[in-house]
Amino acid sequence: MILKNLSPCWYFFLLVLFISGCSSEADNVAVSTNGVEIKFNQSGKGKPALILIHGWSNNKDIWDAQVTHFAEKYKVVAVDLASFGESGNNRNDWTMAAFAEDVTA
Repeated sequence: MILKNLSPCWYFFLLVLFISGCSSEADNVAVSTNGVEIKFNQSGKGKPALILIHGWSNNKDIWDAQVTHFAEKYKVVAVDLASFGESGNNRNDWTMAAFAEDVTA
């Protein structure tokens, strides 16, 4: 008798878990070829896609105003390179080629 009463509750609980685990947005995380998690923001639609890469001592947030402007017509991606912003720092190779792989990812 108790199991019959709990059954709808369990179905509801599982439904809530399923819905909360599903999102319409991507995680905005890519993995570079050397295993570093690269975080990025993506906005807008359209072609061409604009890829915004920050300079030294900055992060993807430096591009917020430009993203807002250009996302009206284009797909805009702002990347945090490895060891900046929200991206990982677990790499041994800190060359320009390694940073290029971050963008490619």
